[in-house]
Amino acid sequence: MKVAVCFSGQLRNGYKECIESMRKILPKADFYYTSWEGQPIEPFVNRYYVEPKPTFNCLNDTAKRYIEKYRKYRDAGWKDVESPANHPRAEDDELRREMKSIIRGLRQKGRTSNYQQLIHALTVRDFVDQSKYDLIIRIRYDLYIDKRLEKHIQYFCEYVLENGNPLGFYSRTNECDFDSHFNQEITMQNSTAALSINDFMIIHRADLFDPNLVFWLFEKRKHKAAETGWYQILCRPYGLTPINVGGLVRINNVYEDQLQQFDKHRNNANDIRLKYSYHDRMREINVGDW
Repeated sequence: MKVAVCFSGQLRNGYKECIESMRKILPKADFYYTSWEGQPIEPFVNRYYVEPKPTFNCLNDTAKRYIEKYRKYRDAGWKDVESPANHPRAEDDELRREMKSIIRGLRQKGRTSNYQQLIHALTVRDFVDQSKYDLIIRIRYDLYIDKRLEKHIQYFCEYVLENGNPLGFYSRTNECDFDSHFNQEITMQNSTAALSINDFMIIHRADLFDPNLVFWLFEKRKHKAAETGWYQILCRPYGLTPINVGGLVRINNVYEDQLQQFDKHRNNANDIRLKYSYHDRMREINVGDW
């Protein structure tokens, strides 16, 4: 089984550790690295691409829905209304701030949220001979990699090779205890959102990806954002259902947030609120993931 691991996007916090972890997990794979001009200069990066200027907002429809939801909450006086799913404990001023932050993030992120597919397509086109590889792993630089991935990576690769369904890796830790944050359950299931695939890391077949489709969608302004965009290019053309794997990779900033929260609890163990009121801030929502 021949595997190409393609790192792409911004070289954010923890990128050297992430690369080192993946090299230990897949010592026989070929590694390729690309980024955008303006990112830190590193000798291992194969190419820095010129970042295109945004021509449309691929999250405009999502932003409109949140604006409508914001108005509903505002008209209800921010009382006795259901909070957004990612912020179940938000109330009043906190809810208002969170909603405004989400809308700002969507407006900002929507200008570049499909760049992650674009740079992956450029990387594969320029460095990966798809006829010589069985699998391609797309991965972002700013991930914390759970050591348990090493035990399961062979199975994941064989699953994708045999079935064709791409695997999307993610981490969601909204549970209210520390054990669930640091010892997450490993899950593998069909995408609950049928038209999206989680995208912290993606394993896909080399022959079931066409970079030219990405370029065409981008040119025609039909390219969707983030998880939906990956479904658009890895699943829909081939009639495939995405499979999401939870618990093994997470955003490094979020992991560091969890460590800070744990330290606060350890230093003040009698404050029960510190143990049971924490939820992920999911900081990548506002900083983008391209």
